[in-house]
Amino acid sequence: MWDFEADRTLEGWYIGKKEAIGENHSNVYQIELDTGETTEFWGSTVLDGQFDHIKLGSRVKIDYLGLEDSPNRKGKQYKNYDVFIDKDLVKEGF
Repeated sequence: MWDFEADRTLEGWYIGKKEAIGENHSNVYQIELDTGETTEFWGSTVLDGQFDHIKLGSRVKIDYLGLEDSPNRKGKQYKNYDVFIDKDLVKEGF
């Protein structure tokens, strides 16, 4: 699993999604790196909402922004991310 705390940026091809994994029924996303290796990362409310609109095979870059205060839940924090999509690049076969 990709650790956004250790490496705050992940870039590659969005090649898969597994749904309802683990006890929390979370999504797991698969990214193919430029090295040809595949890595995965856990979804979250922020990431799930953004990846709902991204087509498989798209080139993506995810930047972890760190913890931010929740505007709706006083005293709570959430992990925030910027997700960039290169709409001009789509991996062959998708």
